[in-house]
Amino acid sequence: MFGGGWIEERKKKTMARTDTSSENGTAATLLVVDDCADNRFAICELVDAYLPECRVLTASSAQDGLEMATEHPFDGMLINAQMSGMDGIEMCRRLKGDERTAHAPIILLTAHRTTSMLRAEGLDAGAEDFIAQPVDNVELAARIRVILRNKQTADGLRRLVAERKRMEEMLLQSSRLIVLGQMAAGMAHELNQPLTGISVIAQGYRMLIERGVQITPEGLLEDSELILEQVERMRRLIEHLRIFSRDRSAEPKEETFLGDVINSTLQITDAQLKSHGIELHLELAEDLPPVLGDSYRLEQVLLNLINNARDILGKKQEQAKGEDLPDWVKRLHIGARCEGGQVIVEVEDTGSGISAENQQKLFQPFPTMEGPDRGMELGLAICHAIVQDHQGMLECQSEEGRGTLFRIALPQCNSS
Repeated sequence: MFGGGWIEERKKKTMARTDTSSENGTAATLLVVDDCADNRFAICELVDAYLPECRVLTASSAQDGLEMATEHPFDGMLINAQMSGMDGIEMCRRLKGDERTAHAPIILLTAHRTTSMLRAEGLDAGAEDFIAQPVDNVELAARIRVILRNKQTADGLRRLVAERKRMEEMLLQSSRLIVLGQMAAGMAHELNQPLTGISVIAQGYRMLIERGVQITPEGLLEDSELILEQVERMRRLIEHLRIFSRDRSAEPKEETFLGDVINSTLQITDAQLKSHGIELHLELAEDLPPVLGDSYRLEQVLLNLINNARDILGKKQEQAKGEDLPDWVKRLHIGARCEGGQVIVEVEDTGSGISAENQQKLFQPFPTMEGPDRGMELGLAICHAIVQDHQGMLECQSEEGRGTLFRIALPQCNSS
């Protein structure tokens, strides 16, 4: 096929080189598929002469080549386009359709004159190159080097993408753990209330028994129902926390009412806001339409925004010590309304605001902000990613010294 004038002269030497080079696990590996032994030998000779760093494996049919390709990773394949039985173009099509072999670059070869239609068919099947006789050995070697370099570049990009995805997953998990830690105080308060109620009932019965007071079945039944109500309340809280802590990024989305998400979030954060002396204004429009989403992931967004606001208000109060701020109030406003086919949720605080420079960095997942705003980016980057995954937008409006407003806009569900 290629370089045939010196095939017989070096046949024995080449076959020996191919067998030993296949043991080298660090070399780039090529698969040569051709039903003609002389063609396979010629390509092995070419690789030996011009690409000695490569190892070569061969297959005498498309079927054998497919089996080898799925069992071993190859950096490139050279396939005869016009083999008997299954031809190289069909083999190429099958390789590109299998995720295990789709990334291996392919050069289709033919020892016959070809047509533009055949070339187009081979390239449409996914081949990176199509080479027909006559071709110079130096040129063929150069083209092989090109596909190997492209493969290395593509593999490097895939590794970078995989690493970025892994980092994003780690950031998401880190953010979720941070929010779970922030939820602990609110959850402790919510669990303490029913536990206190159960403890009061139990102490009351203990006192009655110690005094020899007769306990009526009616009173016992009534108090047992109260205890069961409190136990159910705690069970729901614990189940909520368990589901929240799970990675739900792959969970299917369903109709979700943001008013319910806001109320669920405030059930966890209300005690903390009160203990920090923060005045809460809640303004939820009636009959808000649902959105398509995951209520727990959206709750994570709101928890992060509320906790950020709480911290910023606390920082402003600390910085304002000794300053005269007679009209300033630690206030958090949460509102929800429907506007232009979207459900809008706003979280606004009266804190110290965010500088214009830092607003440009708000949703970056690494700490690049300066000053009192530093440390917000990780949580906000995750919030931004979650809202985007819900086909929505998260934006910020802020002015230094006057507070910050975060606005979430999510498309409402179609009534159909």
